[in-house]
Amino acid sequence: MKYPAINSLSNSYNEEYWNKFASSFPSVEIKENFNSNIPNDVLNALVGILGESVIEQWLNTELKLLDNKKAIDLMQSEKGLKALKMLIISLPN
Repeated sequence: MKYPAINSLSNSYNEEYWNKFASSFPSVEIKENFNSNIPNDVLNALVGILGESVIEQWLNTELKLLDNKKAIDLMQSEKGLKALKMLIISLPN
């Protein structure tokens, strides 16, 4: 198991639970030149929890809870995206 935290979070992913969580955040439109590869549901949740001003920095920071991977890099695979969504659900808001 190369990335135990990512595997664990990904395996615990529940689509229905994520959709209910993500739908509680309003749709946002980022004003700055921002990475358009970020799924809207993820972006809306991050803006709601972290605030627009820190999202880019957070996405590009190595996160210990994600086996020292950057959140932005996890979006490149289905397993990584599922793990990221589960981490977002657990963030305090």
